[in-house]
Amino acid sequence: MPRQKVDPSREQALKILRRTETSLSFPKLLLECPDERTDEAVRDRAFTYQLVMGTLRHRGTIDWALGRLYDHSLDDLTPWIRNILRMGLFQILFLDRVPQSAAVDESVKLAKKYGHAGTAGLVNAVLRNAKREALLTDIDSLAEDCVENIAAKYSHPQWLVELLLDDFSKETVIRILKNNNAAPPLTARVNTLKTTREELLKELEREGVRAVPVPSSDEAIELLSGANPAALPAHKRGLFYLQDVSSMLAARCLEPKPGHKVLDVCAGPGGKTAHIAALMENRGRLFALDVHGHRIALINENAKRLGITIIEARKQDATGNLAADYGGMDRVIADVPCSGLGVIRRRIDLKWRLRPQRIDSLTGLQANLLERAAECVGEGGILLYCTCTVTRRENADVVAAFLKRHPEFVPSPEWPPQLRRYAGSEGFVQILPGDENMDGFFIARLRRL
Repeated sequence: MPRQKVDPSREQALKILRRTETSLSFPKLLLECPDERTDEAVRDRAFTYQLVMGTLRHRGTIDWALGRLYDHSLDDLTPWIRNILRMGLFQILFLDRVPQSAAVDESVKLAKKYGHAGTAGLVNAVLRNAKREALLTDIDSLAEDCVENIAAKYSHPQWLVELLLDDFSKETVIRILKNNNAAPPLTARVNTLKTTREELLKELEREGVRAVPVPSSDEAIELLSGANPAALPAHKRGLFYLQDVSSMLAARCLEPKPGHKVLDVCAGPGGKTAHIAALMENRGRLFALDVHGHRIALINENAKRLGITIIEARKQDATGNLAADYGGMDRVIADVPCSGLGVIRRRIDLKWRLRPQRIDSLTGLQANLLERAAECVGEGGILLYCTCTVTRRENADVVAAFLKRHPEFVPSPEWPPQLRRYAGSEGFVQILPGDENMDGFFIARLRRL
C-alpha cells in the first residue's frame, strides 16, 4: 500500500520544531527563511506558524500531559516522534478548530514517514487516548504549592521557576510565567529624523495598516493588523523601526544630546544605536561596536534606511581595551549579552534551550564589558548598563559589585516619568515581562564624578 501523503504545513512545522533543538535560529526566522518556504496558501502558512509557536509555548504543559498518557520517558523516543506527539497534543488541547481525529491521523502519517510502523502505532494510541476536557481540567486544577506543579501548569522548566523564585515572590513569578506565555505586541519606534507619530499613523492607514499610539512612549506605536511591516513602503522609507517599548525607554535614559560623543559597546543589530542617533538629531559622533561582522552590516543597513549619518560602526571586541580609542565619551551604553529572560514571549524556544550554567558564565562577561565601557566615560558623563533579563545576578549584583570597585561612579536615578514606578531602592530600574505589555528590561544609570 502506498504511503499516505503528509500535510505539508504540519510537516513544515515539525521540521522547524526539530531545528529549534539543534540550531540557534529563532523559530520566527526559520518560518520566514526562503529555503523553508513552500507554495502553501497564506492560510496554511499561518497554520504552520501557529503549530510551531503554540507547541513551543505550551511544551512544558504538553510534556506533563504526555506523561499521563505514555508510560515511558519521552527522552526514549527519537526527536522526530517526540515532536510529533507534542504537536499532535497541542492541536488536541489548544486548537478548537482542529478535530481530534484530524490531529491524530495527520500525526500518524508523520510518524510513519519519520519513524516506522511501531512508532506510528504508538502515536496513534497515545493521541487517541487524550481526553481534551479531562486533561485541561487536570492542568487547571494543579495546586500551585510546589515548583513541579507551577512549572507544568505554566509551561516552564523547573530550574527556571526555581531561579525566579530566588528573586521574586511566588505571585510575581506566576505573573512572569503567564506573561511569558502571552503573544507579544508588535511595536515600532517612530523615526523622528523623518516624520512624527501622527504623520506615520496616517501613512500606515493609507498603506492599509491599523496602528495606534502607545501611551507609555510618545515615540511608540503598536501595529494591530496589516501586511508584513518590513514589506511596507513606510518601512522601506525609514519612517519606523520595529522595537519594544522598554528598549526605547532605555535609550531615553542615556540622555544623549546633539553634538555629544557617544559609544555603544554592544550595538548589534543597532536598534538603540539608531534611537540614540535620532535623539542626537543626527549631530555629533556615535561609535557602534560589535564583535560580529554580520551585526555591523545590519547597523549600517539600518542607518542608511533611517537616514542616519553619524554612526561609525566598527567590528571590535568590547572585552579588550577601549579607552585608547574611545576615552572621554559624554555617554556610554553597555547593553550587554544576557540570558534574555525578559524576552521569552518573543523567543519562546529560549526557555527550553537555556541552561543555568549559561547564566553563570554570562556574569563574568557582563562584568568585564561594564569595566571596559566605564573606562571610556569622561568626567561628568553617563554610563548606562542594561539587559533584557530579570535575574538579580545578571543585573543588580553586577552593578553593585562594579560600584564597590569604582567610587568614582554613583547611581544617577534621574528616570523618565514612565520608568519611575519601576525604580527600586538601589536606584535601578527593573521592568518585568508584561509590565504595561513591555518586554522585561533592566537599566542602571551611573554618573562619573
